[in-house]
Amino acid sequence: LGSVRDVATIYASLEEVGVENKILIMGRGLFGENVLQFLEHRRLSYVMPARRNSPLYDRVHVGDEEFLYHDRLIHCSKASDGGRWLYRFEDAQMRVDEERNLARLVQEGRLSKEEDGKKERMGHILIVSDLDRPPEAVYLLYKRRDKVEKQFEVWKSTLQADRTWLRDDVGIFGHVFV
Repeated sequence: LGSVRDVATIYASLEEVGVENKILIMGRGLFGENVLQFLEHRRLSYVMPARRNSPLYDRVHVGDEEFLYHDRLIHCSKASDGGRWLYRFEDAQMRVDEERNLARLVQEGRLSKEEDGKKERMGHILIVSDLDRPPEAVYLLYKRRDKVEKQFEVWKSTLQADRTWLRDDVGIFGHVFV
């Protein structure tokens, strides 16, 4: 479920801002049943990847549907899970990259062969959402999150808002305002 601080921040931020009629695209670090229930109670739409160790992976298998994303072939499928939708995507190129990184970690001694995790989920992304849309549309929504994060990093670097002397919200707000 992500750190307690992060989850508490989401709750407080959504309460303060009063978000309505929006789709929240979140990261896998915040994935958890209590977060999903909170969003559903607030009637907020969401697109959230499950953690790799989630048992939800077993509820939907990659099917014959496919699409291209940046010249990469993505296999996909979707399944209903109560009032939620599960979207599973497989990217063979991502799988090769993940296996290569894993082999490097084992070779460098930073990870033992026994700790290497479940290889069958490498290259897979499972997205949980309340939206009933074609898998490609949900995938594209999720990928938009990456663009926002990269832009935020550029702004933080440009504004030097990631400095350690900005220790509280007031300091960050004042720095960004100026």
